[in-house]
Amino acid sequence: MFRVIEGGRGDASAHKASADPRGAVVSEGRRRLSAAGLDRFEARERLTGVPIPRDLRNFKLQIEFAVEALSSLTPIPADIEADKYWPSLQERVTRAG
Repeated sequence: MFRVIEGGRGDASAHKASADPRGAVVSEGRRRLSAAGLDRFEARERLTGVPIPRDLRNFKLQIEFAVEALSSLTPIPADIEADKYWPSLQERVTRAG
């Protein structure tokens, strides 16, 4: 059985985020996609050919757009991790269903 070992990444990412606000935006976008399970569905698509669910694919596009839009702001908001700046997968699924 494998286990993910993160070591000191938490401290390093926080320090790096304060040094590079655009990097913080990209990191937050990646974190949100990972939390939605995108990595698992992308791996499944590569291995089996079963496509990523449409709602998740659309969510990925929305996150990528948000990353581009937020990265272009001057200055980038200090509370970039706040939900108010990011699309929500839960809202999309609820509205669609």
